[in-house]
Amino acid sequence: MLDSFVNHSDRFTVKNAGKRAMVEAISEFGRKLARADVGLFFYAGHGMQVRGRNYLIPIGARVETESDVEFESVDAGRLLAKMEDAGNRVNIVILDACRDNPFARSFRSGSRGLVRMRAPKGSFIAYATEPGSVAADGRGRNSPFTAHLLKYIKDPGLKIEDVFKRVRAGVTVETKDKQLPWQSSSLIGDFYFVPGKPTAAGATTGRLAEERARLEAERQRLAEEQQLLEERRRLAEERKRLEEERRRIEQGRQQTASIQPSSGVKTATGLVKYPNGIIYDPKTGLEWYVGPDSDTTWDQARS
Repeated sequence: MLDSFVNHSDRFTVKNAGKRAMVEAISEFGRKLARADVGLFFYAGHGMQVRGRNYLIPIGARVETESDVEFESVDAGRLLAKMEDAGNRVNIVILDACRDNPFARSFRSGSRGLVRMRAPKGSFIAYATEPGSVAADGRGRNSPFTAHLLKYIKDPGLKIEDVFKRVRAGVTVETKDKQLPWQSSSLIGDFYFVPGKPTAAGATTGRLAEERARLEAERQRLAEEQQLLEERRRLAEERKRLEEERRRIEQGRQQTASIQPSSGVKTATGLVKYPNGIIYDPKTGLEWYVGPDSDTTWDQARS
């Protein structure tokens, strides 16, 4: 969806577009920006980064390798260039486009999500998740990111930063900290989607969202601490077991050494041979008894 806020006649939407339709839509968006004070571009769909650049994937893209992306997709930098050329006061880009790479099997690099883009002066760029991460599709009509954006974007009296702060809080709670929306801004001054005073209900909703986010973060921190304590306990028990095993081995060596006759003779192989027929290995602490080739009982062997 591409949108301009000057008047509703400048609003237009493109759905399920191929590459040509996307390029034409961005060009038309650029022309409308020239006579607008504020422009907004919203994109929901597949997006990926290749060699440090972000690409929006159109319907029907034929991508087999990374080299195909440049020719089959639309470089997101094209949009930013149109905004920079227009030179209008405020430009907002919202990208709900950090899905899993559908062509990952044929790609050499393991790059995930989108890379952070340089925002022209007076721009605000919102990503569904942090750079290098992927966003959830969700189970309903909209993704978690878009669902929370629709929930808060109409609240009056909220700066754009506050709107996306609430979106971030809601998404992190819903996804259990697996997805963290991200923004970069070069705005000068304040921008409100809906001017006016914040309503009591809106203020309460915002506080509740922030409180839920804080509680979820605290719960996650406690769970990580509990996991760390259990790991430390397990390692301590393993260390204790190894120390006890080491002690038993050392005691066995000392007992073996104490019963050896003093008249042993060291052989060329390093073993010690004693007159009573015992052969002792100083390296391992093992000993053998040389006797007649006859049957031996367990009690005899043990002694």
